[in-house]
Amino acid sequence: MSPFILALIITVFGLAGWGSYTFNLQKRNCGVIFQALETIHLLDTTVKRDIFFSRFSFLRKIAPSLIDGSQKASYPKWLEIAFNEYKNKYYDRDITEHQKQILTYPEQILTSEFRGQQYVRWFKHFCDTKENEIQALKTESAKQRRRDQALECAKYLLGDLMSKEYYPYHSQITKELMRFDINLNIDYSKRLDIIS
Repeated sequence: MSPFILALIITVFGLAGWGSYTFNLQKRNCGVIFQALETIHLLDTTVKRDIFFSRFSFLRKIAPSLIDGSQKASYPKWLEIAFNEYKNKYYDRDITEHQKQILTYPEQILTSEFRGQQYVRWFKHFCDTKENEIQALKTESAKQRRRDQALECAKYLLGDLMSKEYYPYHSQITKELMRFDINLNIDYSKRLDIIS
């Protein structure tokens, strides 16, 4: 076999292999972006604490893949493909600015600032829901159960945000409780004792 034919065969198979690699890379990255879109939607809409925490944990788990993908020149194209797939599957949902912002800058997912902001964002949504439920309820005991749920949830969040870098978010969480006439004080001298 002549060297020219051998070189041609190697080139053809090499290009075919490269095309397959590129396709698999695109498919994998678009899949991760799609999962992130679904996860961020759940973070923004759920009022169930266990779902919020499991989805938040999952988003942090896939963050390195998102960050790695965002460094590639094809990332804007992958975002567009994943956005279109998401719109096709969930035709009744718009992709929110929040979803776009997180996926445009995925490195923020692993920061303490992002964590604090997401906890506060979710707790505000949780409190909005509990407040609406209270307004629709008739009995005082049912209303008090919703207030107790808000207090319990706030204590759980504050307990999870114990490091000093999260202290600015504590005031935002306790501020949300004031709509339920709950005044929550935090004693930082005793390793974050919560006094209600």
